[in-house]
Amino acid sequence: MNFELTNAQKDFTKAVSECFSGMETGGLTNMENLDAEALEKETRRWYARMGEAGFFEKDAESEAVGYVGRCAAMMETASHSLSLGMALQTTRMFASMLEKFGSDAMRELWLDKLHRGEVIAALALYDDEEQPVRAEKTEAGYVLSGKKPFAVNAPHADVFLVSALLDDKPAAFLMTPDDAGFSRSGRIATMGLRGLSLGGITLENAALDENRRFPGYDAEIFAMLASLYDLGLSAAGAGACRQAVRLAKAHAESRRRGGKPVGKQQEVRFRLAEMFTLMQTAEWLVYRAAWMAQTRDSEAWTMIQAAKVFASENLEIVASGAMQIMAGKGFLSGSGAESLYRDAKALGIVGTSSENGRMRIADDLLERYGE
Repeated sequence: MNFELTNAQKDFTKAVSECFSGMETGGLTNMENLDAEALEKETRRWYARMGEAGFFEKDAESEAVGYVGRCAAMMETASHSLSLGMALQTTRMFASMLEKFGSDAMRELWLDKLHRGEVIAALALYDDEEQPVRAEKTEAGYVLSGKKPFAVNAPHADVFLVSALLDDKPAAFLMTPDDAGFSRSGRIATMGLRGLSLGGITLENAALDENRRFPGYDAEIFAMLASLYDLGLSAAGAGACRQAVRLAKAHAESRRRGGKPVGKQQEVRFRLAEMFTLMQTAEWLVYRAAWMAQTRDSEAWTMIQAAKVFASENLEIVASGAMQIMAGKGFLSGSGAESLYRDAKALGIVGTSSENGRMRIADDLLERYGE
């Protein structure tokens, strides 16, 4: 593995970084306090900006940028806003699925808009246990019924990838809020990630024509999609660690306690050192997982789970460290440390949970190296 980003990867990450330095970012801090309408407006504003930077472009999936460059850009994004990073990641994943597995009609209608950041997408992958989404083949196409309780971007998404069981086998369909039989919830209240629009969808005999099905979508593709989504979440966790370290460092340099700067206190310096070490380790584990996926290493999907578990769980530790260093200021409602502390818990739950990730790592290790 080359520990130096290529010029293409550096250029891509720089273009994304400049979105935050060249635009008023105050709205990011306030996103979790916005009502649903204002949050959608602010999210679309950032989508347009990131679209101009090429965040959603197909070229970013090329060998020159690859998964490593995309993870570097996600770390940069999440270091400013974990909520925004997850929203952008979801739409980019949808665009990637459309590029690889969508029908010609789907691509013609949606792809350019996605690349320009004009469209918000959602991935409705995880079923309600009691009412999973099932599809039935009809003469005219398909009819879908069931529920998806949680989907990132669902309350204001323009287009959805909806997974379903068709003859007890995985299938996927493109849907829009205008489809008959399609309904969605409002924004769900959550402990953290309040700058992210999370909601559910319900399908009641929703009729779709043949062109709405993703051709060739199967269990293997679903597993790949879920793993790549986990890789993006790992990068988001590592990026959020940067934000926590940045907040703690700024406080330690600017505040005084006991007659001397906070940063001169030995216990604070030790805590900062630990936070920095965990941040760096998370970043390099994510880079290694991305590199292995890019080079199609047979252990790539296991390494992605290792990166997801490490980055998400250590984000909680790093965020807690930032709050401890910032003391009362960090504990205030609305502070950056308080918000990040609440956000941190989500990454161990979203996508593959930490518990399931550990099981997958152990299963692979025992299969590969067991007697």
